Amino acid sequence: MSGSLLWAQSPAQAVPGVGDGDGDNRYDITTCDELFTELAGASEAFEINPPGTTIDCSGTTRSPISGFTGDLYGNGVTISGLVISCSGDVNCGLFDRFTEASTIDDLVLSAPSVQSTATGAGYSTGAIAGRTPIDSSKSPTISNISIVGGTINGGAVYVGSLVGWAYYGTFTNIDSSADVTGGEDVGGLFGSLGSGSCNNGSASVSNSSFSGTVEGVRTIGGIAGRFALGLASTCTATELTNSGDLTANGDGTANTACEIGGIVGYAANTTISYASNTGNIIVPASATCDSQVGGVVGMANGGVQMDAMWNEGTVGVAGTSNARAHGLVGECQGGEITRSYNIGTVNGFTASSGFAVMGAPCPSSDSFVRATVQGGAGFGGAASSTHPRIYSAVAGKPFSRFGSGNCSTSFWDSTIGGGTNQCSGAQGRTTTELKTESTFTDAGWDFSCIDPVWAIDATINDGYPFLVGVGMGDGYTPNDEPVTIQRSGSGTLTSGQSETINFTLCESSSSFSDSSVTVTGGSLSNFSGTGTAYSATFTPDSDSAGTASISVAAGSFTDAAGNDAGSSTALTIPFNTTSAPSSLSYSSSSLTLSVNEAMTTLTPTVTGTVTSWSVSPALPTGLTLNTSTGEISGTPTTATTSATYTITATNSAGTDTFDLTLEVYGPPSTLSYTSSTLSLATGQAMTALT
Repeated sequence: MSGSLLWAQSPAQAVPGVGDGDGDNRYDITTCDELFTELAGASEAFEINPPGTTIDCSGTTRSPISGFTGDLYGNGVTISGLVISCSGDVNCGLFDRFTEASTIDDLVLSAPSVQSTATGAGYSTGAIAGRTPIDSSKSPTISNISIVGGTINGGAVYVGSLVGWAYYGTFTNIDSSADVTGGEDVGGLFGSLGSGSCNNGSASVSNSSFSGTVEGVRTIGGIAGRFALGLASTCTATELTNSGDLTANGDGTANTACEIGGIVGYAANTTISYASNTGNIIVPASATCDSQVGGVVGMANGGVQMDAMWNEGTVGVAGTSNARAHGLVGECQGGEITRSYNIGTVNGFTASSGFAVMGAPCPSSDSFVRATVQGGAGFGGAASSTHPRIYSAVAGKPFSRFGSGNCSTSFWDSTIGGGTNQCSGAQGRTTTELKTESTFTDAGWDFSCIDPVWAIDATINDGYPFLVGVGMGDGYTPNDEPVTIQRSGSGTLTSGQSETINFTLCESSSSFSDSSVTVTGGSLSNFSGTGTAYSATFTPDSDSAGTASISVAAGSFTDAAGNDAGSSTALTIPFNTTSAPSSLSYSSSSLTLSVNEAMTTLTPTVTGTVTSWSVSPALPTGLTLNTSTGEISGTPTTATTSATYTITATNSAGTDTFDLTLEVYGPPSTLSYTSSTLSLATGQAMTALT
């Protein structure tokens, strides 16, 4: 590494942000020159500062950073005007290649230009790096990268706007709108993604998108041109979108495979899920390739698990008289397609379909096609292999096939499908029937109210069935509640009353019980039932008033298929089981008190709940009635004659009373006798004094 001010300070002298390159205490990069100078050959951790600013790299054509084995944290900084030019057979990008488990995070490249003339088979081109390590223990992590515009022009093979050949690595939250051109294995983000065994240091991409353009010879994809190279692997690609246009021109050999798809051109032994394409797939009339053209995957060559994929873009092949295109998968030579659909237009000359063509066992299920499909005598809705629970709403052959095919429990729209069905077991139904749930549930399709696969809503998919949680069905919540709770009566329950509560499940369950039910303000008894119908007796809390609640929490039981049920809307029942206070009494019903002498507190006894206390007339001055407890206490300050005071205990159901007699005596006054002076004789009785 070259010397610089960054390195001139010891760790003890470092200022915030400069760091020592260890862990989170990273070296600081603030200019484009520092980026290229300091990272070359470095193995430490770096970050670009200040966060959210722009580093201008314009005005200089640069060569890739070579030998970097550390980490780079971008802090949301934008690198603008980056120009990388590579001559000959080298890996080309901001970095030529990664050889260790580096981390690259939170970086924006604005309008980068990366140009390579490599012709060798192993040399790759990408805006971030040409390639990643071929050692599974050194799998890099690249995340939160945005490439805004720009051009990536690679050599003969492996060209992507992010990485040319991502042999190993984990890639998340990537988006790019660059224009990418190259030869074979060209993709919006990766020329090639994954290789070898993915069990350790797997090549995976998730939560990423592409919206630029891709043009190449063959093996072209909106996310990756090639995915996993056909070797044993468990690489994954999920939550991906492409809205950019892709073009395959062929290699000059007539009637060859294009291997072009909206997400992946060629895939093998991988898992692709929640992947969508809205871009156009273009094979022009001048192209020499003419097959394996699909809206999402061009060629699935064994062991490819494809779930929750959909295409809304146009798939068009205008090359030769043998040209054929397919709305979802261009060709499947082994794997499985589930919960997927195509509503994009498909244009080909022969053997085109709105769904997929299978050249080997590649069953598909729970999928549909609603599209305009054009392609001569061979065009149709879905093609070949086993097709349970698929419907086709396409003019022409509803289910075309290339080889054997079984389409039991599948349907085609006989109102618009004018051709001859070629797949055994498929049944024609009118448009109205295909918009009716019972058409499908009678054939065993899953329209359940708990975790359903399918649903029908007049506002979605023009009233045809759609896949819940996939594409147009994302965020849809079934209208049916897992449990409907109803009471047999109405109004407010009073003391001594109870009521039958009915629980109706939308799906049969053997695990629903009284423990599945949450009750406040009362209790359940006599719980019984089976299947979808259950009942219990509700009794409100005694001597109380309020609103009871009866509900079923999410996950408190499962349906017959083992799916956790969602929550129910709570049933509320008003109740008032309070009785009027009774048997009100105090320890004495008559008291004689003296002025300025504290009385002994009188505490009431009463049956029932009392919400308030009152007395009439008002107690003698100095005495009080506690309106919360009914206690009488105090010190009288004024003498009063004997009087009766009525104490009243009240609740919502009524009152009870108690009569208390009180008299308050004052101190003696004006004491006198008839004489204040007396003279008495011994032995003589005195006259009594009064």
